[in-house]
Amino acid sequence: MIESLRPFLVAGADITVFGLDTLAANASRGVADRVIPIEDVNDPQFKQTRSTRSHEEFCWSCAPILSHYMLSESEAGDLVIYLDADLFFFTAPNPLLAEMEPEHNIMIHPHRFSGKRLGWIKSAGIFNVGMIVFRSSVEANTCAARWREQVLHLCTKDPERGLCGDQGYLNEWPDRYSGLRIMENIGGGAAPWNIEDYSIASTKDRPSVNGTPIVFYHFHQLRIVHLGRERFLGAICATGYRFSEAIMRAVYDPYLAKLKQKSVELEKSGILIVPDYAFRPIDVFRDINLGQIRCIALNARERAARPGWHILRAFRKMATRLGLWMPSAS
Repeated sequence: MIESLRPFLVAGADITVFGLDTLAANASRGVADRVIPIEDVNDPQFKQTRSTRSHEEFCWSCAPILSHYMLSESEAGDLVIYLDADLFFFTAPNPLLAEMEPEHNIMIHPHRFSGKRLGWIKSAGIFNVGMIVFRSSVEANTCAARWREQVLHLCTKDPERGLCGDQGYLNEWPDRYSGLRIMENIGGGAAPWNIEDYSIASTKDRPSVNGTPIVFYHFHQLRIVHLGRERFLGAICATGYRFSEAIMRAVYDPYLAKLKQKSVELEKSGILIVPDYAFRPIDVFRDINLGQIRCIALNARERAARPGWHILRAFRKMATRLGLWMPSAS
């Protein structure tokens, strides 16, 4: 995310990373302008939640904490922008920030759920936390302080009570804050939960939705797949979603190529990317066939140098002959 955003930063802007563990902090040094290890945040209430909450709930608590912390350090009128780590900027955020008129102190974006996912509003909320813009002001500070207090009190997922970690609390913001702007540009916040309702196009790795350039895409639920010694064989692009080939080529392939390149660089420096799950070979081969794992495209020279690809092809041929592999119709 950082390297995708860096070319578009204006003079004077900087990137701060909230390092939730040593691995994240080390990977961010030299890339971000500032890394704040979690131990350095002077917020005893927040630190206490680490031992009383699940890892997921603790992570949900971080956006309000960091937003409040950064606003407390900012000068009046400064823009403080919270970004999730699984975003990728395909182009400059200027069109999004241009929506912040002088009277706006806060900007959030809706999920814009696709038609068949409108029911998710109850469980996930109207708005997404992926990008939140604050203009340092009394109103923005009041908003962030209340948000912090809310997640410290309760940060769990309970759709019946309108709770979704830190995210459900945003539902009240339009009624509570007169200086709130709801982002209109659909290029901000394209994501698995809405991408299928758009017409997709791409020019030189610059995808668009309904003719509007995607500024940032939210790569929610992406899982890197290792297979034995084959590091970063591919990825499950979004757990629980299926995408058209047009979406895969326009949005996911460019990102996966850059993600893999960065993974290789980190591993050369001694920082290993640990997968979320342990994948069995038979499951990997099956999911590749079903289109649920996207393998990273390799050129002929790289493929020849990697025996795992030969094993994969041999396994597929054998399994097909034995009737254990049903080639995908697509």
